[in-house]
Amino acid sequence: MSLSQDELEDTLFLDLKQIRDRNLDIADYAGLLRLCGIMKKNLPDAEQRGSFFYLTFAAKLQRAERLWYIESQKTGLPYIDKGFFRMYSDEKRALDALQDLGCTEASVSSFAKPDLQEELDDLIYRKGFRFAKFNDEIEMSLADILPPSDTRSLRNPAVEFGFAYLKQLTGDSKYEHLLPALYGRIADAVMRSSLIVPVEKKPDGSLAYARIASESGKYLYIVFTSTDKFLDYQKDIRTPFTRFVHNYDLLSELVKNSEDALGLIINPSTDSFIADSEFFSYIDKEISKTNYYNPTSWIKVKPVYKPVNPDEKTAEVLNRFLDDMVDVDHAWVRSREQLGHHVLEVVIEFFKNADHSGDFEEWSAVLHPLLKAEKVEFLDLSDAPDVKGSQPFYEA
Repeated sequence: MSLSQDELEDTLFLDLKQIRDRNLDIADYAGLLRLCGIMKKNLPDAEQRGSFFYLTFAAKLQRAERLWYIESQKTGLPYIDKGFFRMYSDEKRALDALQDLGCTEASVSSFAKPDLQEELDDLIYRKGFRFAKFNDEIEMSLADILPPSDTRSLRNPAVEFGFAYLKQLTGDSKYEHLLPALYGRIADAVMRSSLIVPVEKKPDGSLAYARIASESGKYLYIVFTSTDKFLDYQKDIRTPFTRFVHNYDLLSELVKNSEDALGLIINPSTDSFIADSEFFSYIDKEISKTNYYNPTSWIKVKPVYKPVNPDEKTAEVLNRFLDDMVDVDHAWVRSREQLGHHVLEVVIEFFKNADHSGDFEEWSAVLHPLLKAEKVEFLDLSDAPDVKGSQPFYEA
C-alpha cells in the first residue's frame, strides 16, 4: 500500500537510512522525488536526497513486474500528452487518469514480465518514447534510466517519436494548432540525428545513393532512422545496399548538390516522411542547436570513469580508425558509467593543438556501428586532462 500525501511529507525529512529501511514501493519514491523537487529550497541536503530517491526509483523501475500506461487506439502506441506518455505503477491510477483525460480514443494497457523490459526497450529506443510522466507526478527521461539491450544498432528515437506523435494528431481538427510546433520538433530531431543512407556499389566502383521518383519528377533520397528499419527494407528488395551513416550536414549537402533532388524520404516503408527543400530551409533559418529538456536536471548523479583495455577486435577497429584521422597524436579509451549506461569515450590529443572537435559527432556516428558499445563519444584532451596520467591506448 503506497503512502498517503501526509505520510510522504513526513517521510521526506527522515534520515536516509530510515527511509531505506522502510522498504517503500516505486510509487512512494516517485512521490518523494516530486516533493523533493518542490521543496528543494527548504532542504539543505536536497541534492543528496534527490539523487538517492532518483537512483532508488530507477532501480525499482528496472525491476518492476508490471507497469500500466494509457494507449492511443489510433496508433496502437502510448498516448502522447504534451510530449510525454503517461505511465503508472498500478491499474487504478491508470484508469482514474484515463477518466480524467476524457479521450474516447484511448484505453489502459500494460507491460508485464517476462516481456516488460523488451517492450520498454522497443518503445524507448526504436519508437522514440523517451519521456514519460510517472503517476502524473514526475516527468522523466526513460532513456536515462533504462539502458538499451541492443547497443550496436543505430537508432534515432527522437525522430521516430515525432513521427508517432504526428500520426496521432493528424486528421483531428482540435489538434491542428499543435502541428507547426511538432514540425519544428521533428526538424530539430533530424538536425541532431545521424541517419542510414543505402548506397549501391556499381561494377565500375562508383557509388549510387538509393532514391525514388516523386510526383514532381524529381528524386527523393531514401534514408532510415534505424538499423532495424533499413534491414526490413532490405528484405523487400533485391538490390544489395551498403549502409552509410550521414549526419544532417552531409544529408543537406547531398540534397543541395543534386539538381534533380527534391529532398529525402525517411523510412519509406513505414513513415514516408518527406524532408524537402522547405524542410531544410526551415532548419537552416529557424532551428538552433539547444539541449533537449531534461526534467530531472537538478539532480546530480556523478558518472564513474574507468580505464578500458579494448579487446582484440575493438583495438583493431579503433587503431584502423585513428590511423585514418588527421593530426591525431595520442588517444586514450575509457568508459563512463551512469545510471546503468555505459559510454565508450575516446580522448584525443592532436598534433600542434589542432582542433577537430567539429568532426567528433560525425566520427562517433561512423564508429558506433562498428563497436559493441551503447554509445561512442570523442573528447579533446582539454576536456579530460586527467587521462594524461595513464598510458595512452594509441600513439601516432
